[in-house]
Amino acid sequence: AIGNLRALVSSHEMYRSVNNVYPQTANYQADMYTTPDPDFGPPSFNVAMTGQTVQGYNWTYTAPTTQTYTISAVAQTLGSTGTRAFFASEAGTVRHCRGAGPADAADLTLDQPPVAC
Repeated sequence: AIGNLRALVSSHEMYRSVNNVYPQTANYQADMYTTPDPDFGPPSFNVAMTGQTVQGYNWTYTAPTTQTYTISAVAQTLGSTGTRAFFASEAGTVRHCRGAGPADAADLTLDQPPVAC
């Protein structure tokens, strides 16, 4: 999940560098995968990204403005597919918490032990 989140953050920065905005929530799949050639994002994430399950985590992408976004990852089955929840934004920092989540901007960074969520 951490590697996927870092790949997504990187792909969103590539998208922004070309388009001067982040992909918008309603057009996520078209912006990242259907329209561009080549695709901006990792192949596993060629989905709408609104509560989608990819590799054992439920992922949600929101873009409240053209210059901000958040990505959240919550274990599909706590204790089986994962024990932590993750969060990233346009700031590029990955944050985490231990439990069902979701993690958010107030949670600790990966270099610190997770707190309960």
